[in-house]
Amino acid sequence: MRFAHQLQRTKSYIEAVIPPLKDHEEADANLQFCFQTIILMLHTFMEEHFRLLVSSATLWRTDDVRRFMAQRHLDHTARIEETPAFELMKQAAREVSFRDGARKLKAIFAVLFTVGPFADPDAEAKCFDLIQVRNIITHQGGLLEDNDVPQLRSPDVVVKRTPEGSLVFRQLQIQPEFLLDALAAMSRSVAAIDESLKDDPRYCV
Repeated sequence: MRFAHQLQRTKSYIEAVIPPLKDHEEADANLQFCFQTIILMLHTFMEEHFRLLVSSATLWRTDDVRRFMAQRHLDHTARIEETPAFELMKQAAREVSFRDGARKLKAIFAVLFTVGPFADPDAEAKCFDLIQVRNIITHQGGLLEDNDVPQLRSPDVVVKRTPEGSLVFRQLQIQPEFLLDALAAMSRSVAAIDESLKDDPRYCV
């Protein structure tokens, strides 16, 4: 599976680049930059994986998804009922969102699969920490705002304070364990979904 390969490739990359970066004169700055880019990659891989899962399953369960989408978008019911299957796949894939605790993602998963997108509460917490850190990097340049800190549950995302005159800026200080925990959480989730599909009669050929 593509996502499983991406996760293994990322793990190999981490193991390869960390030792030489640690020996560099600006080790900490380079490591943090490297960790941030890995987080951006992992978020992209995870989102792509869920979209591919949802769109592929929609091709098998078109009627179920059509009813689900019509209930969610009552003002477009007639149009949804006439939407071709391949266009419906694209619409269903847009339900993949991590906002509001991944409410939309979990809802479409409940229609298509017998398990949720995350293997267990711990895996969900680890993935949501990664999503939160990704948002901080993408939208805030890695600088934390006051309301960010309580949302980060992992002990391996240490807040570093950088004073500038009378001002104090909070920054992420990502540890390798944070990335490895996220990789393990994603891998468990992939395995749980794969296992559920083997026993799901809706997808048996």
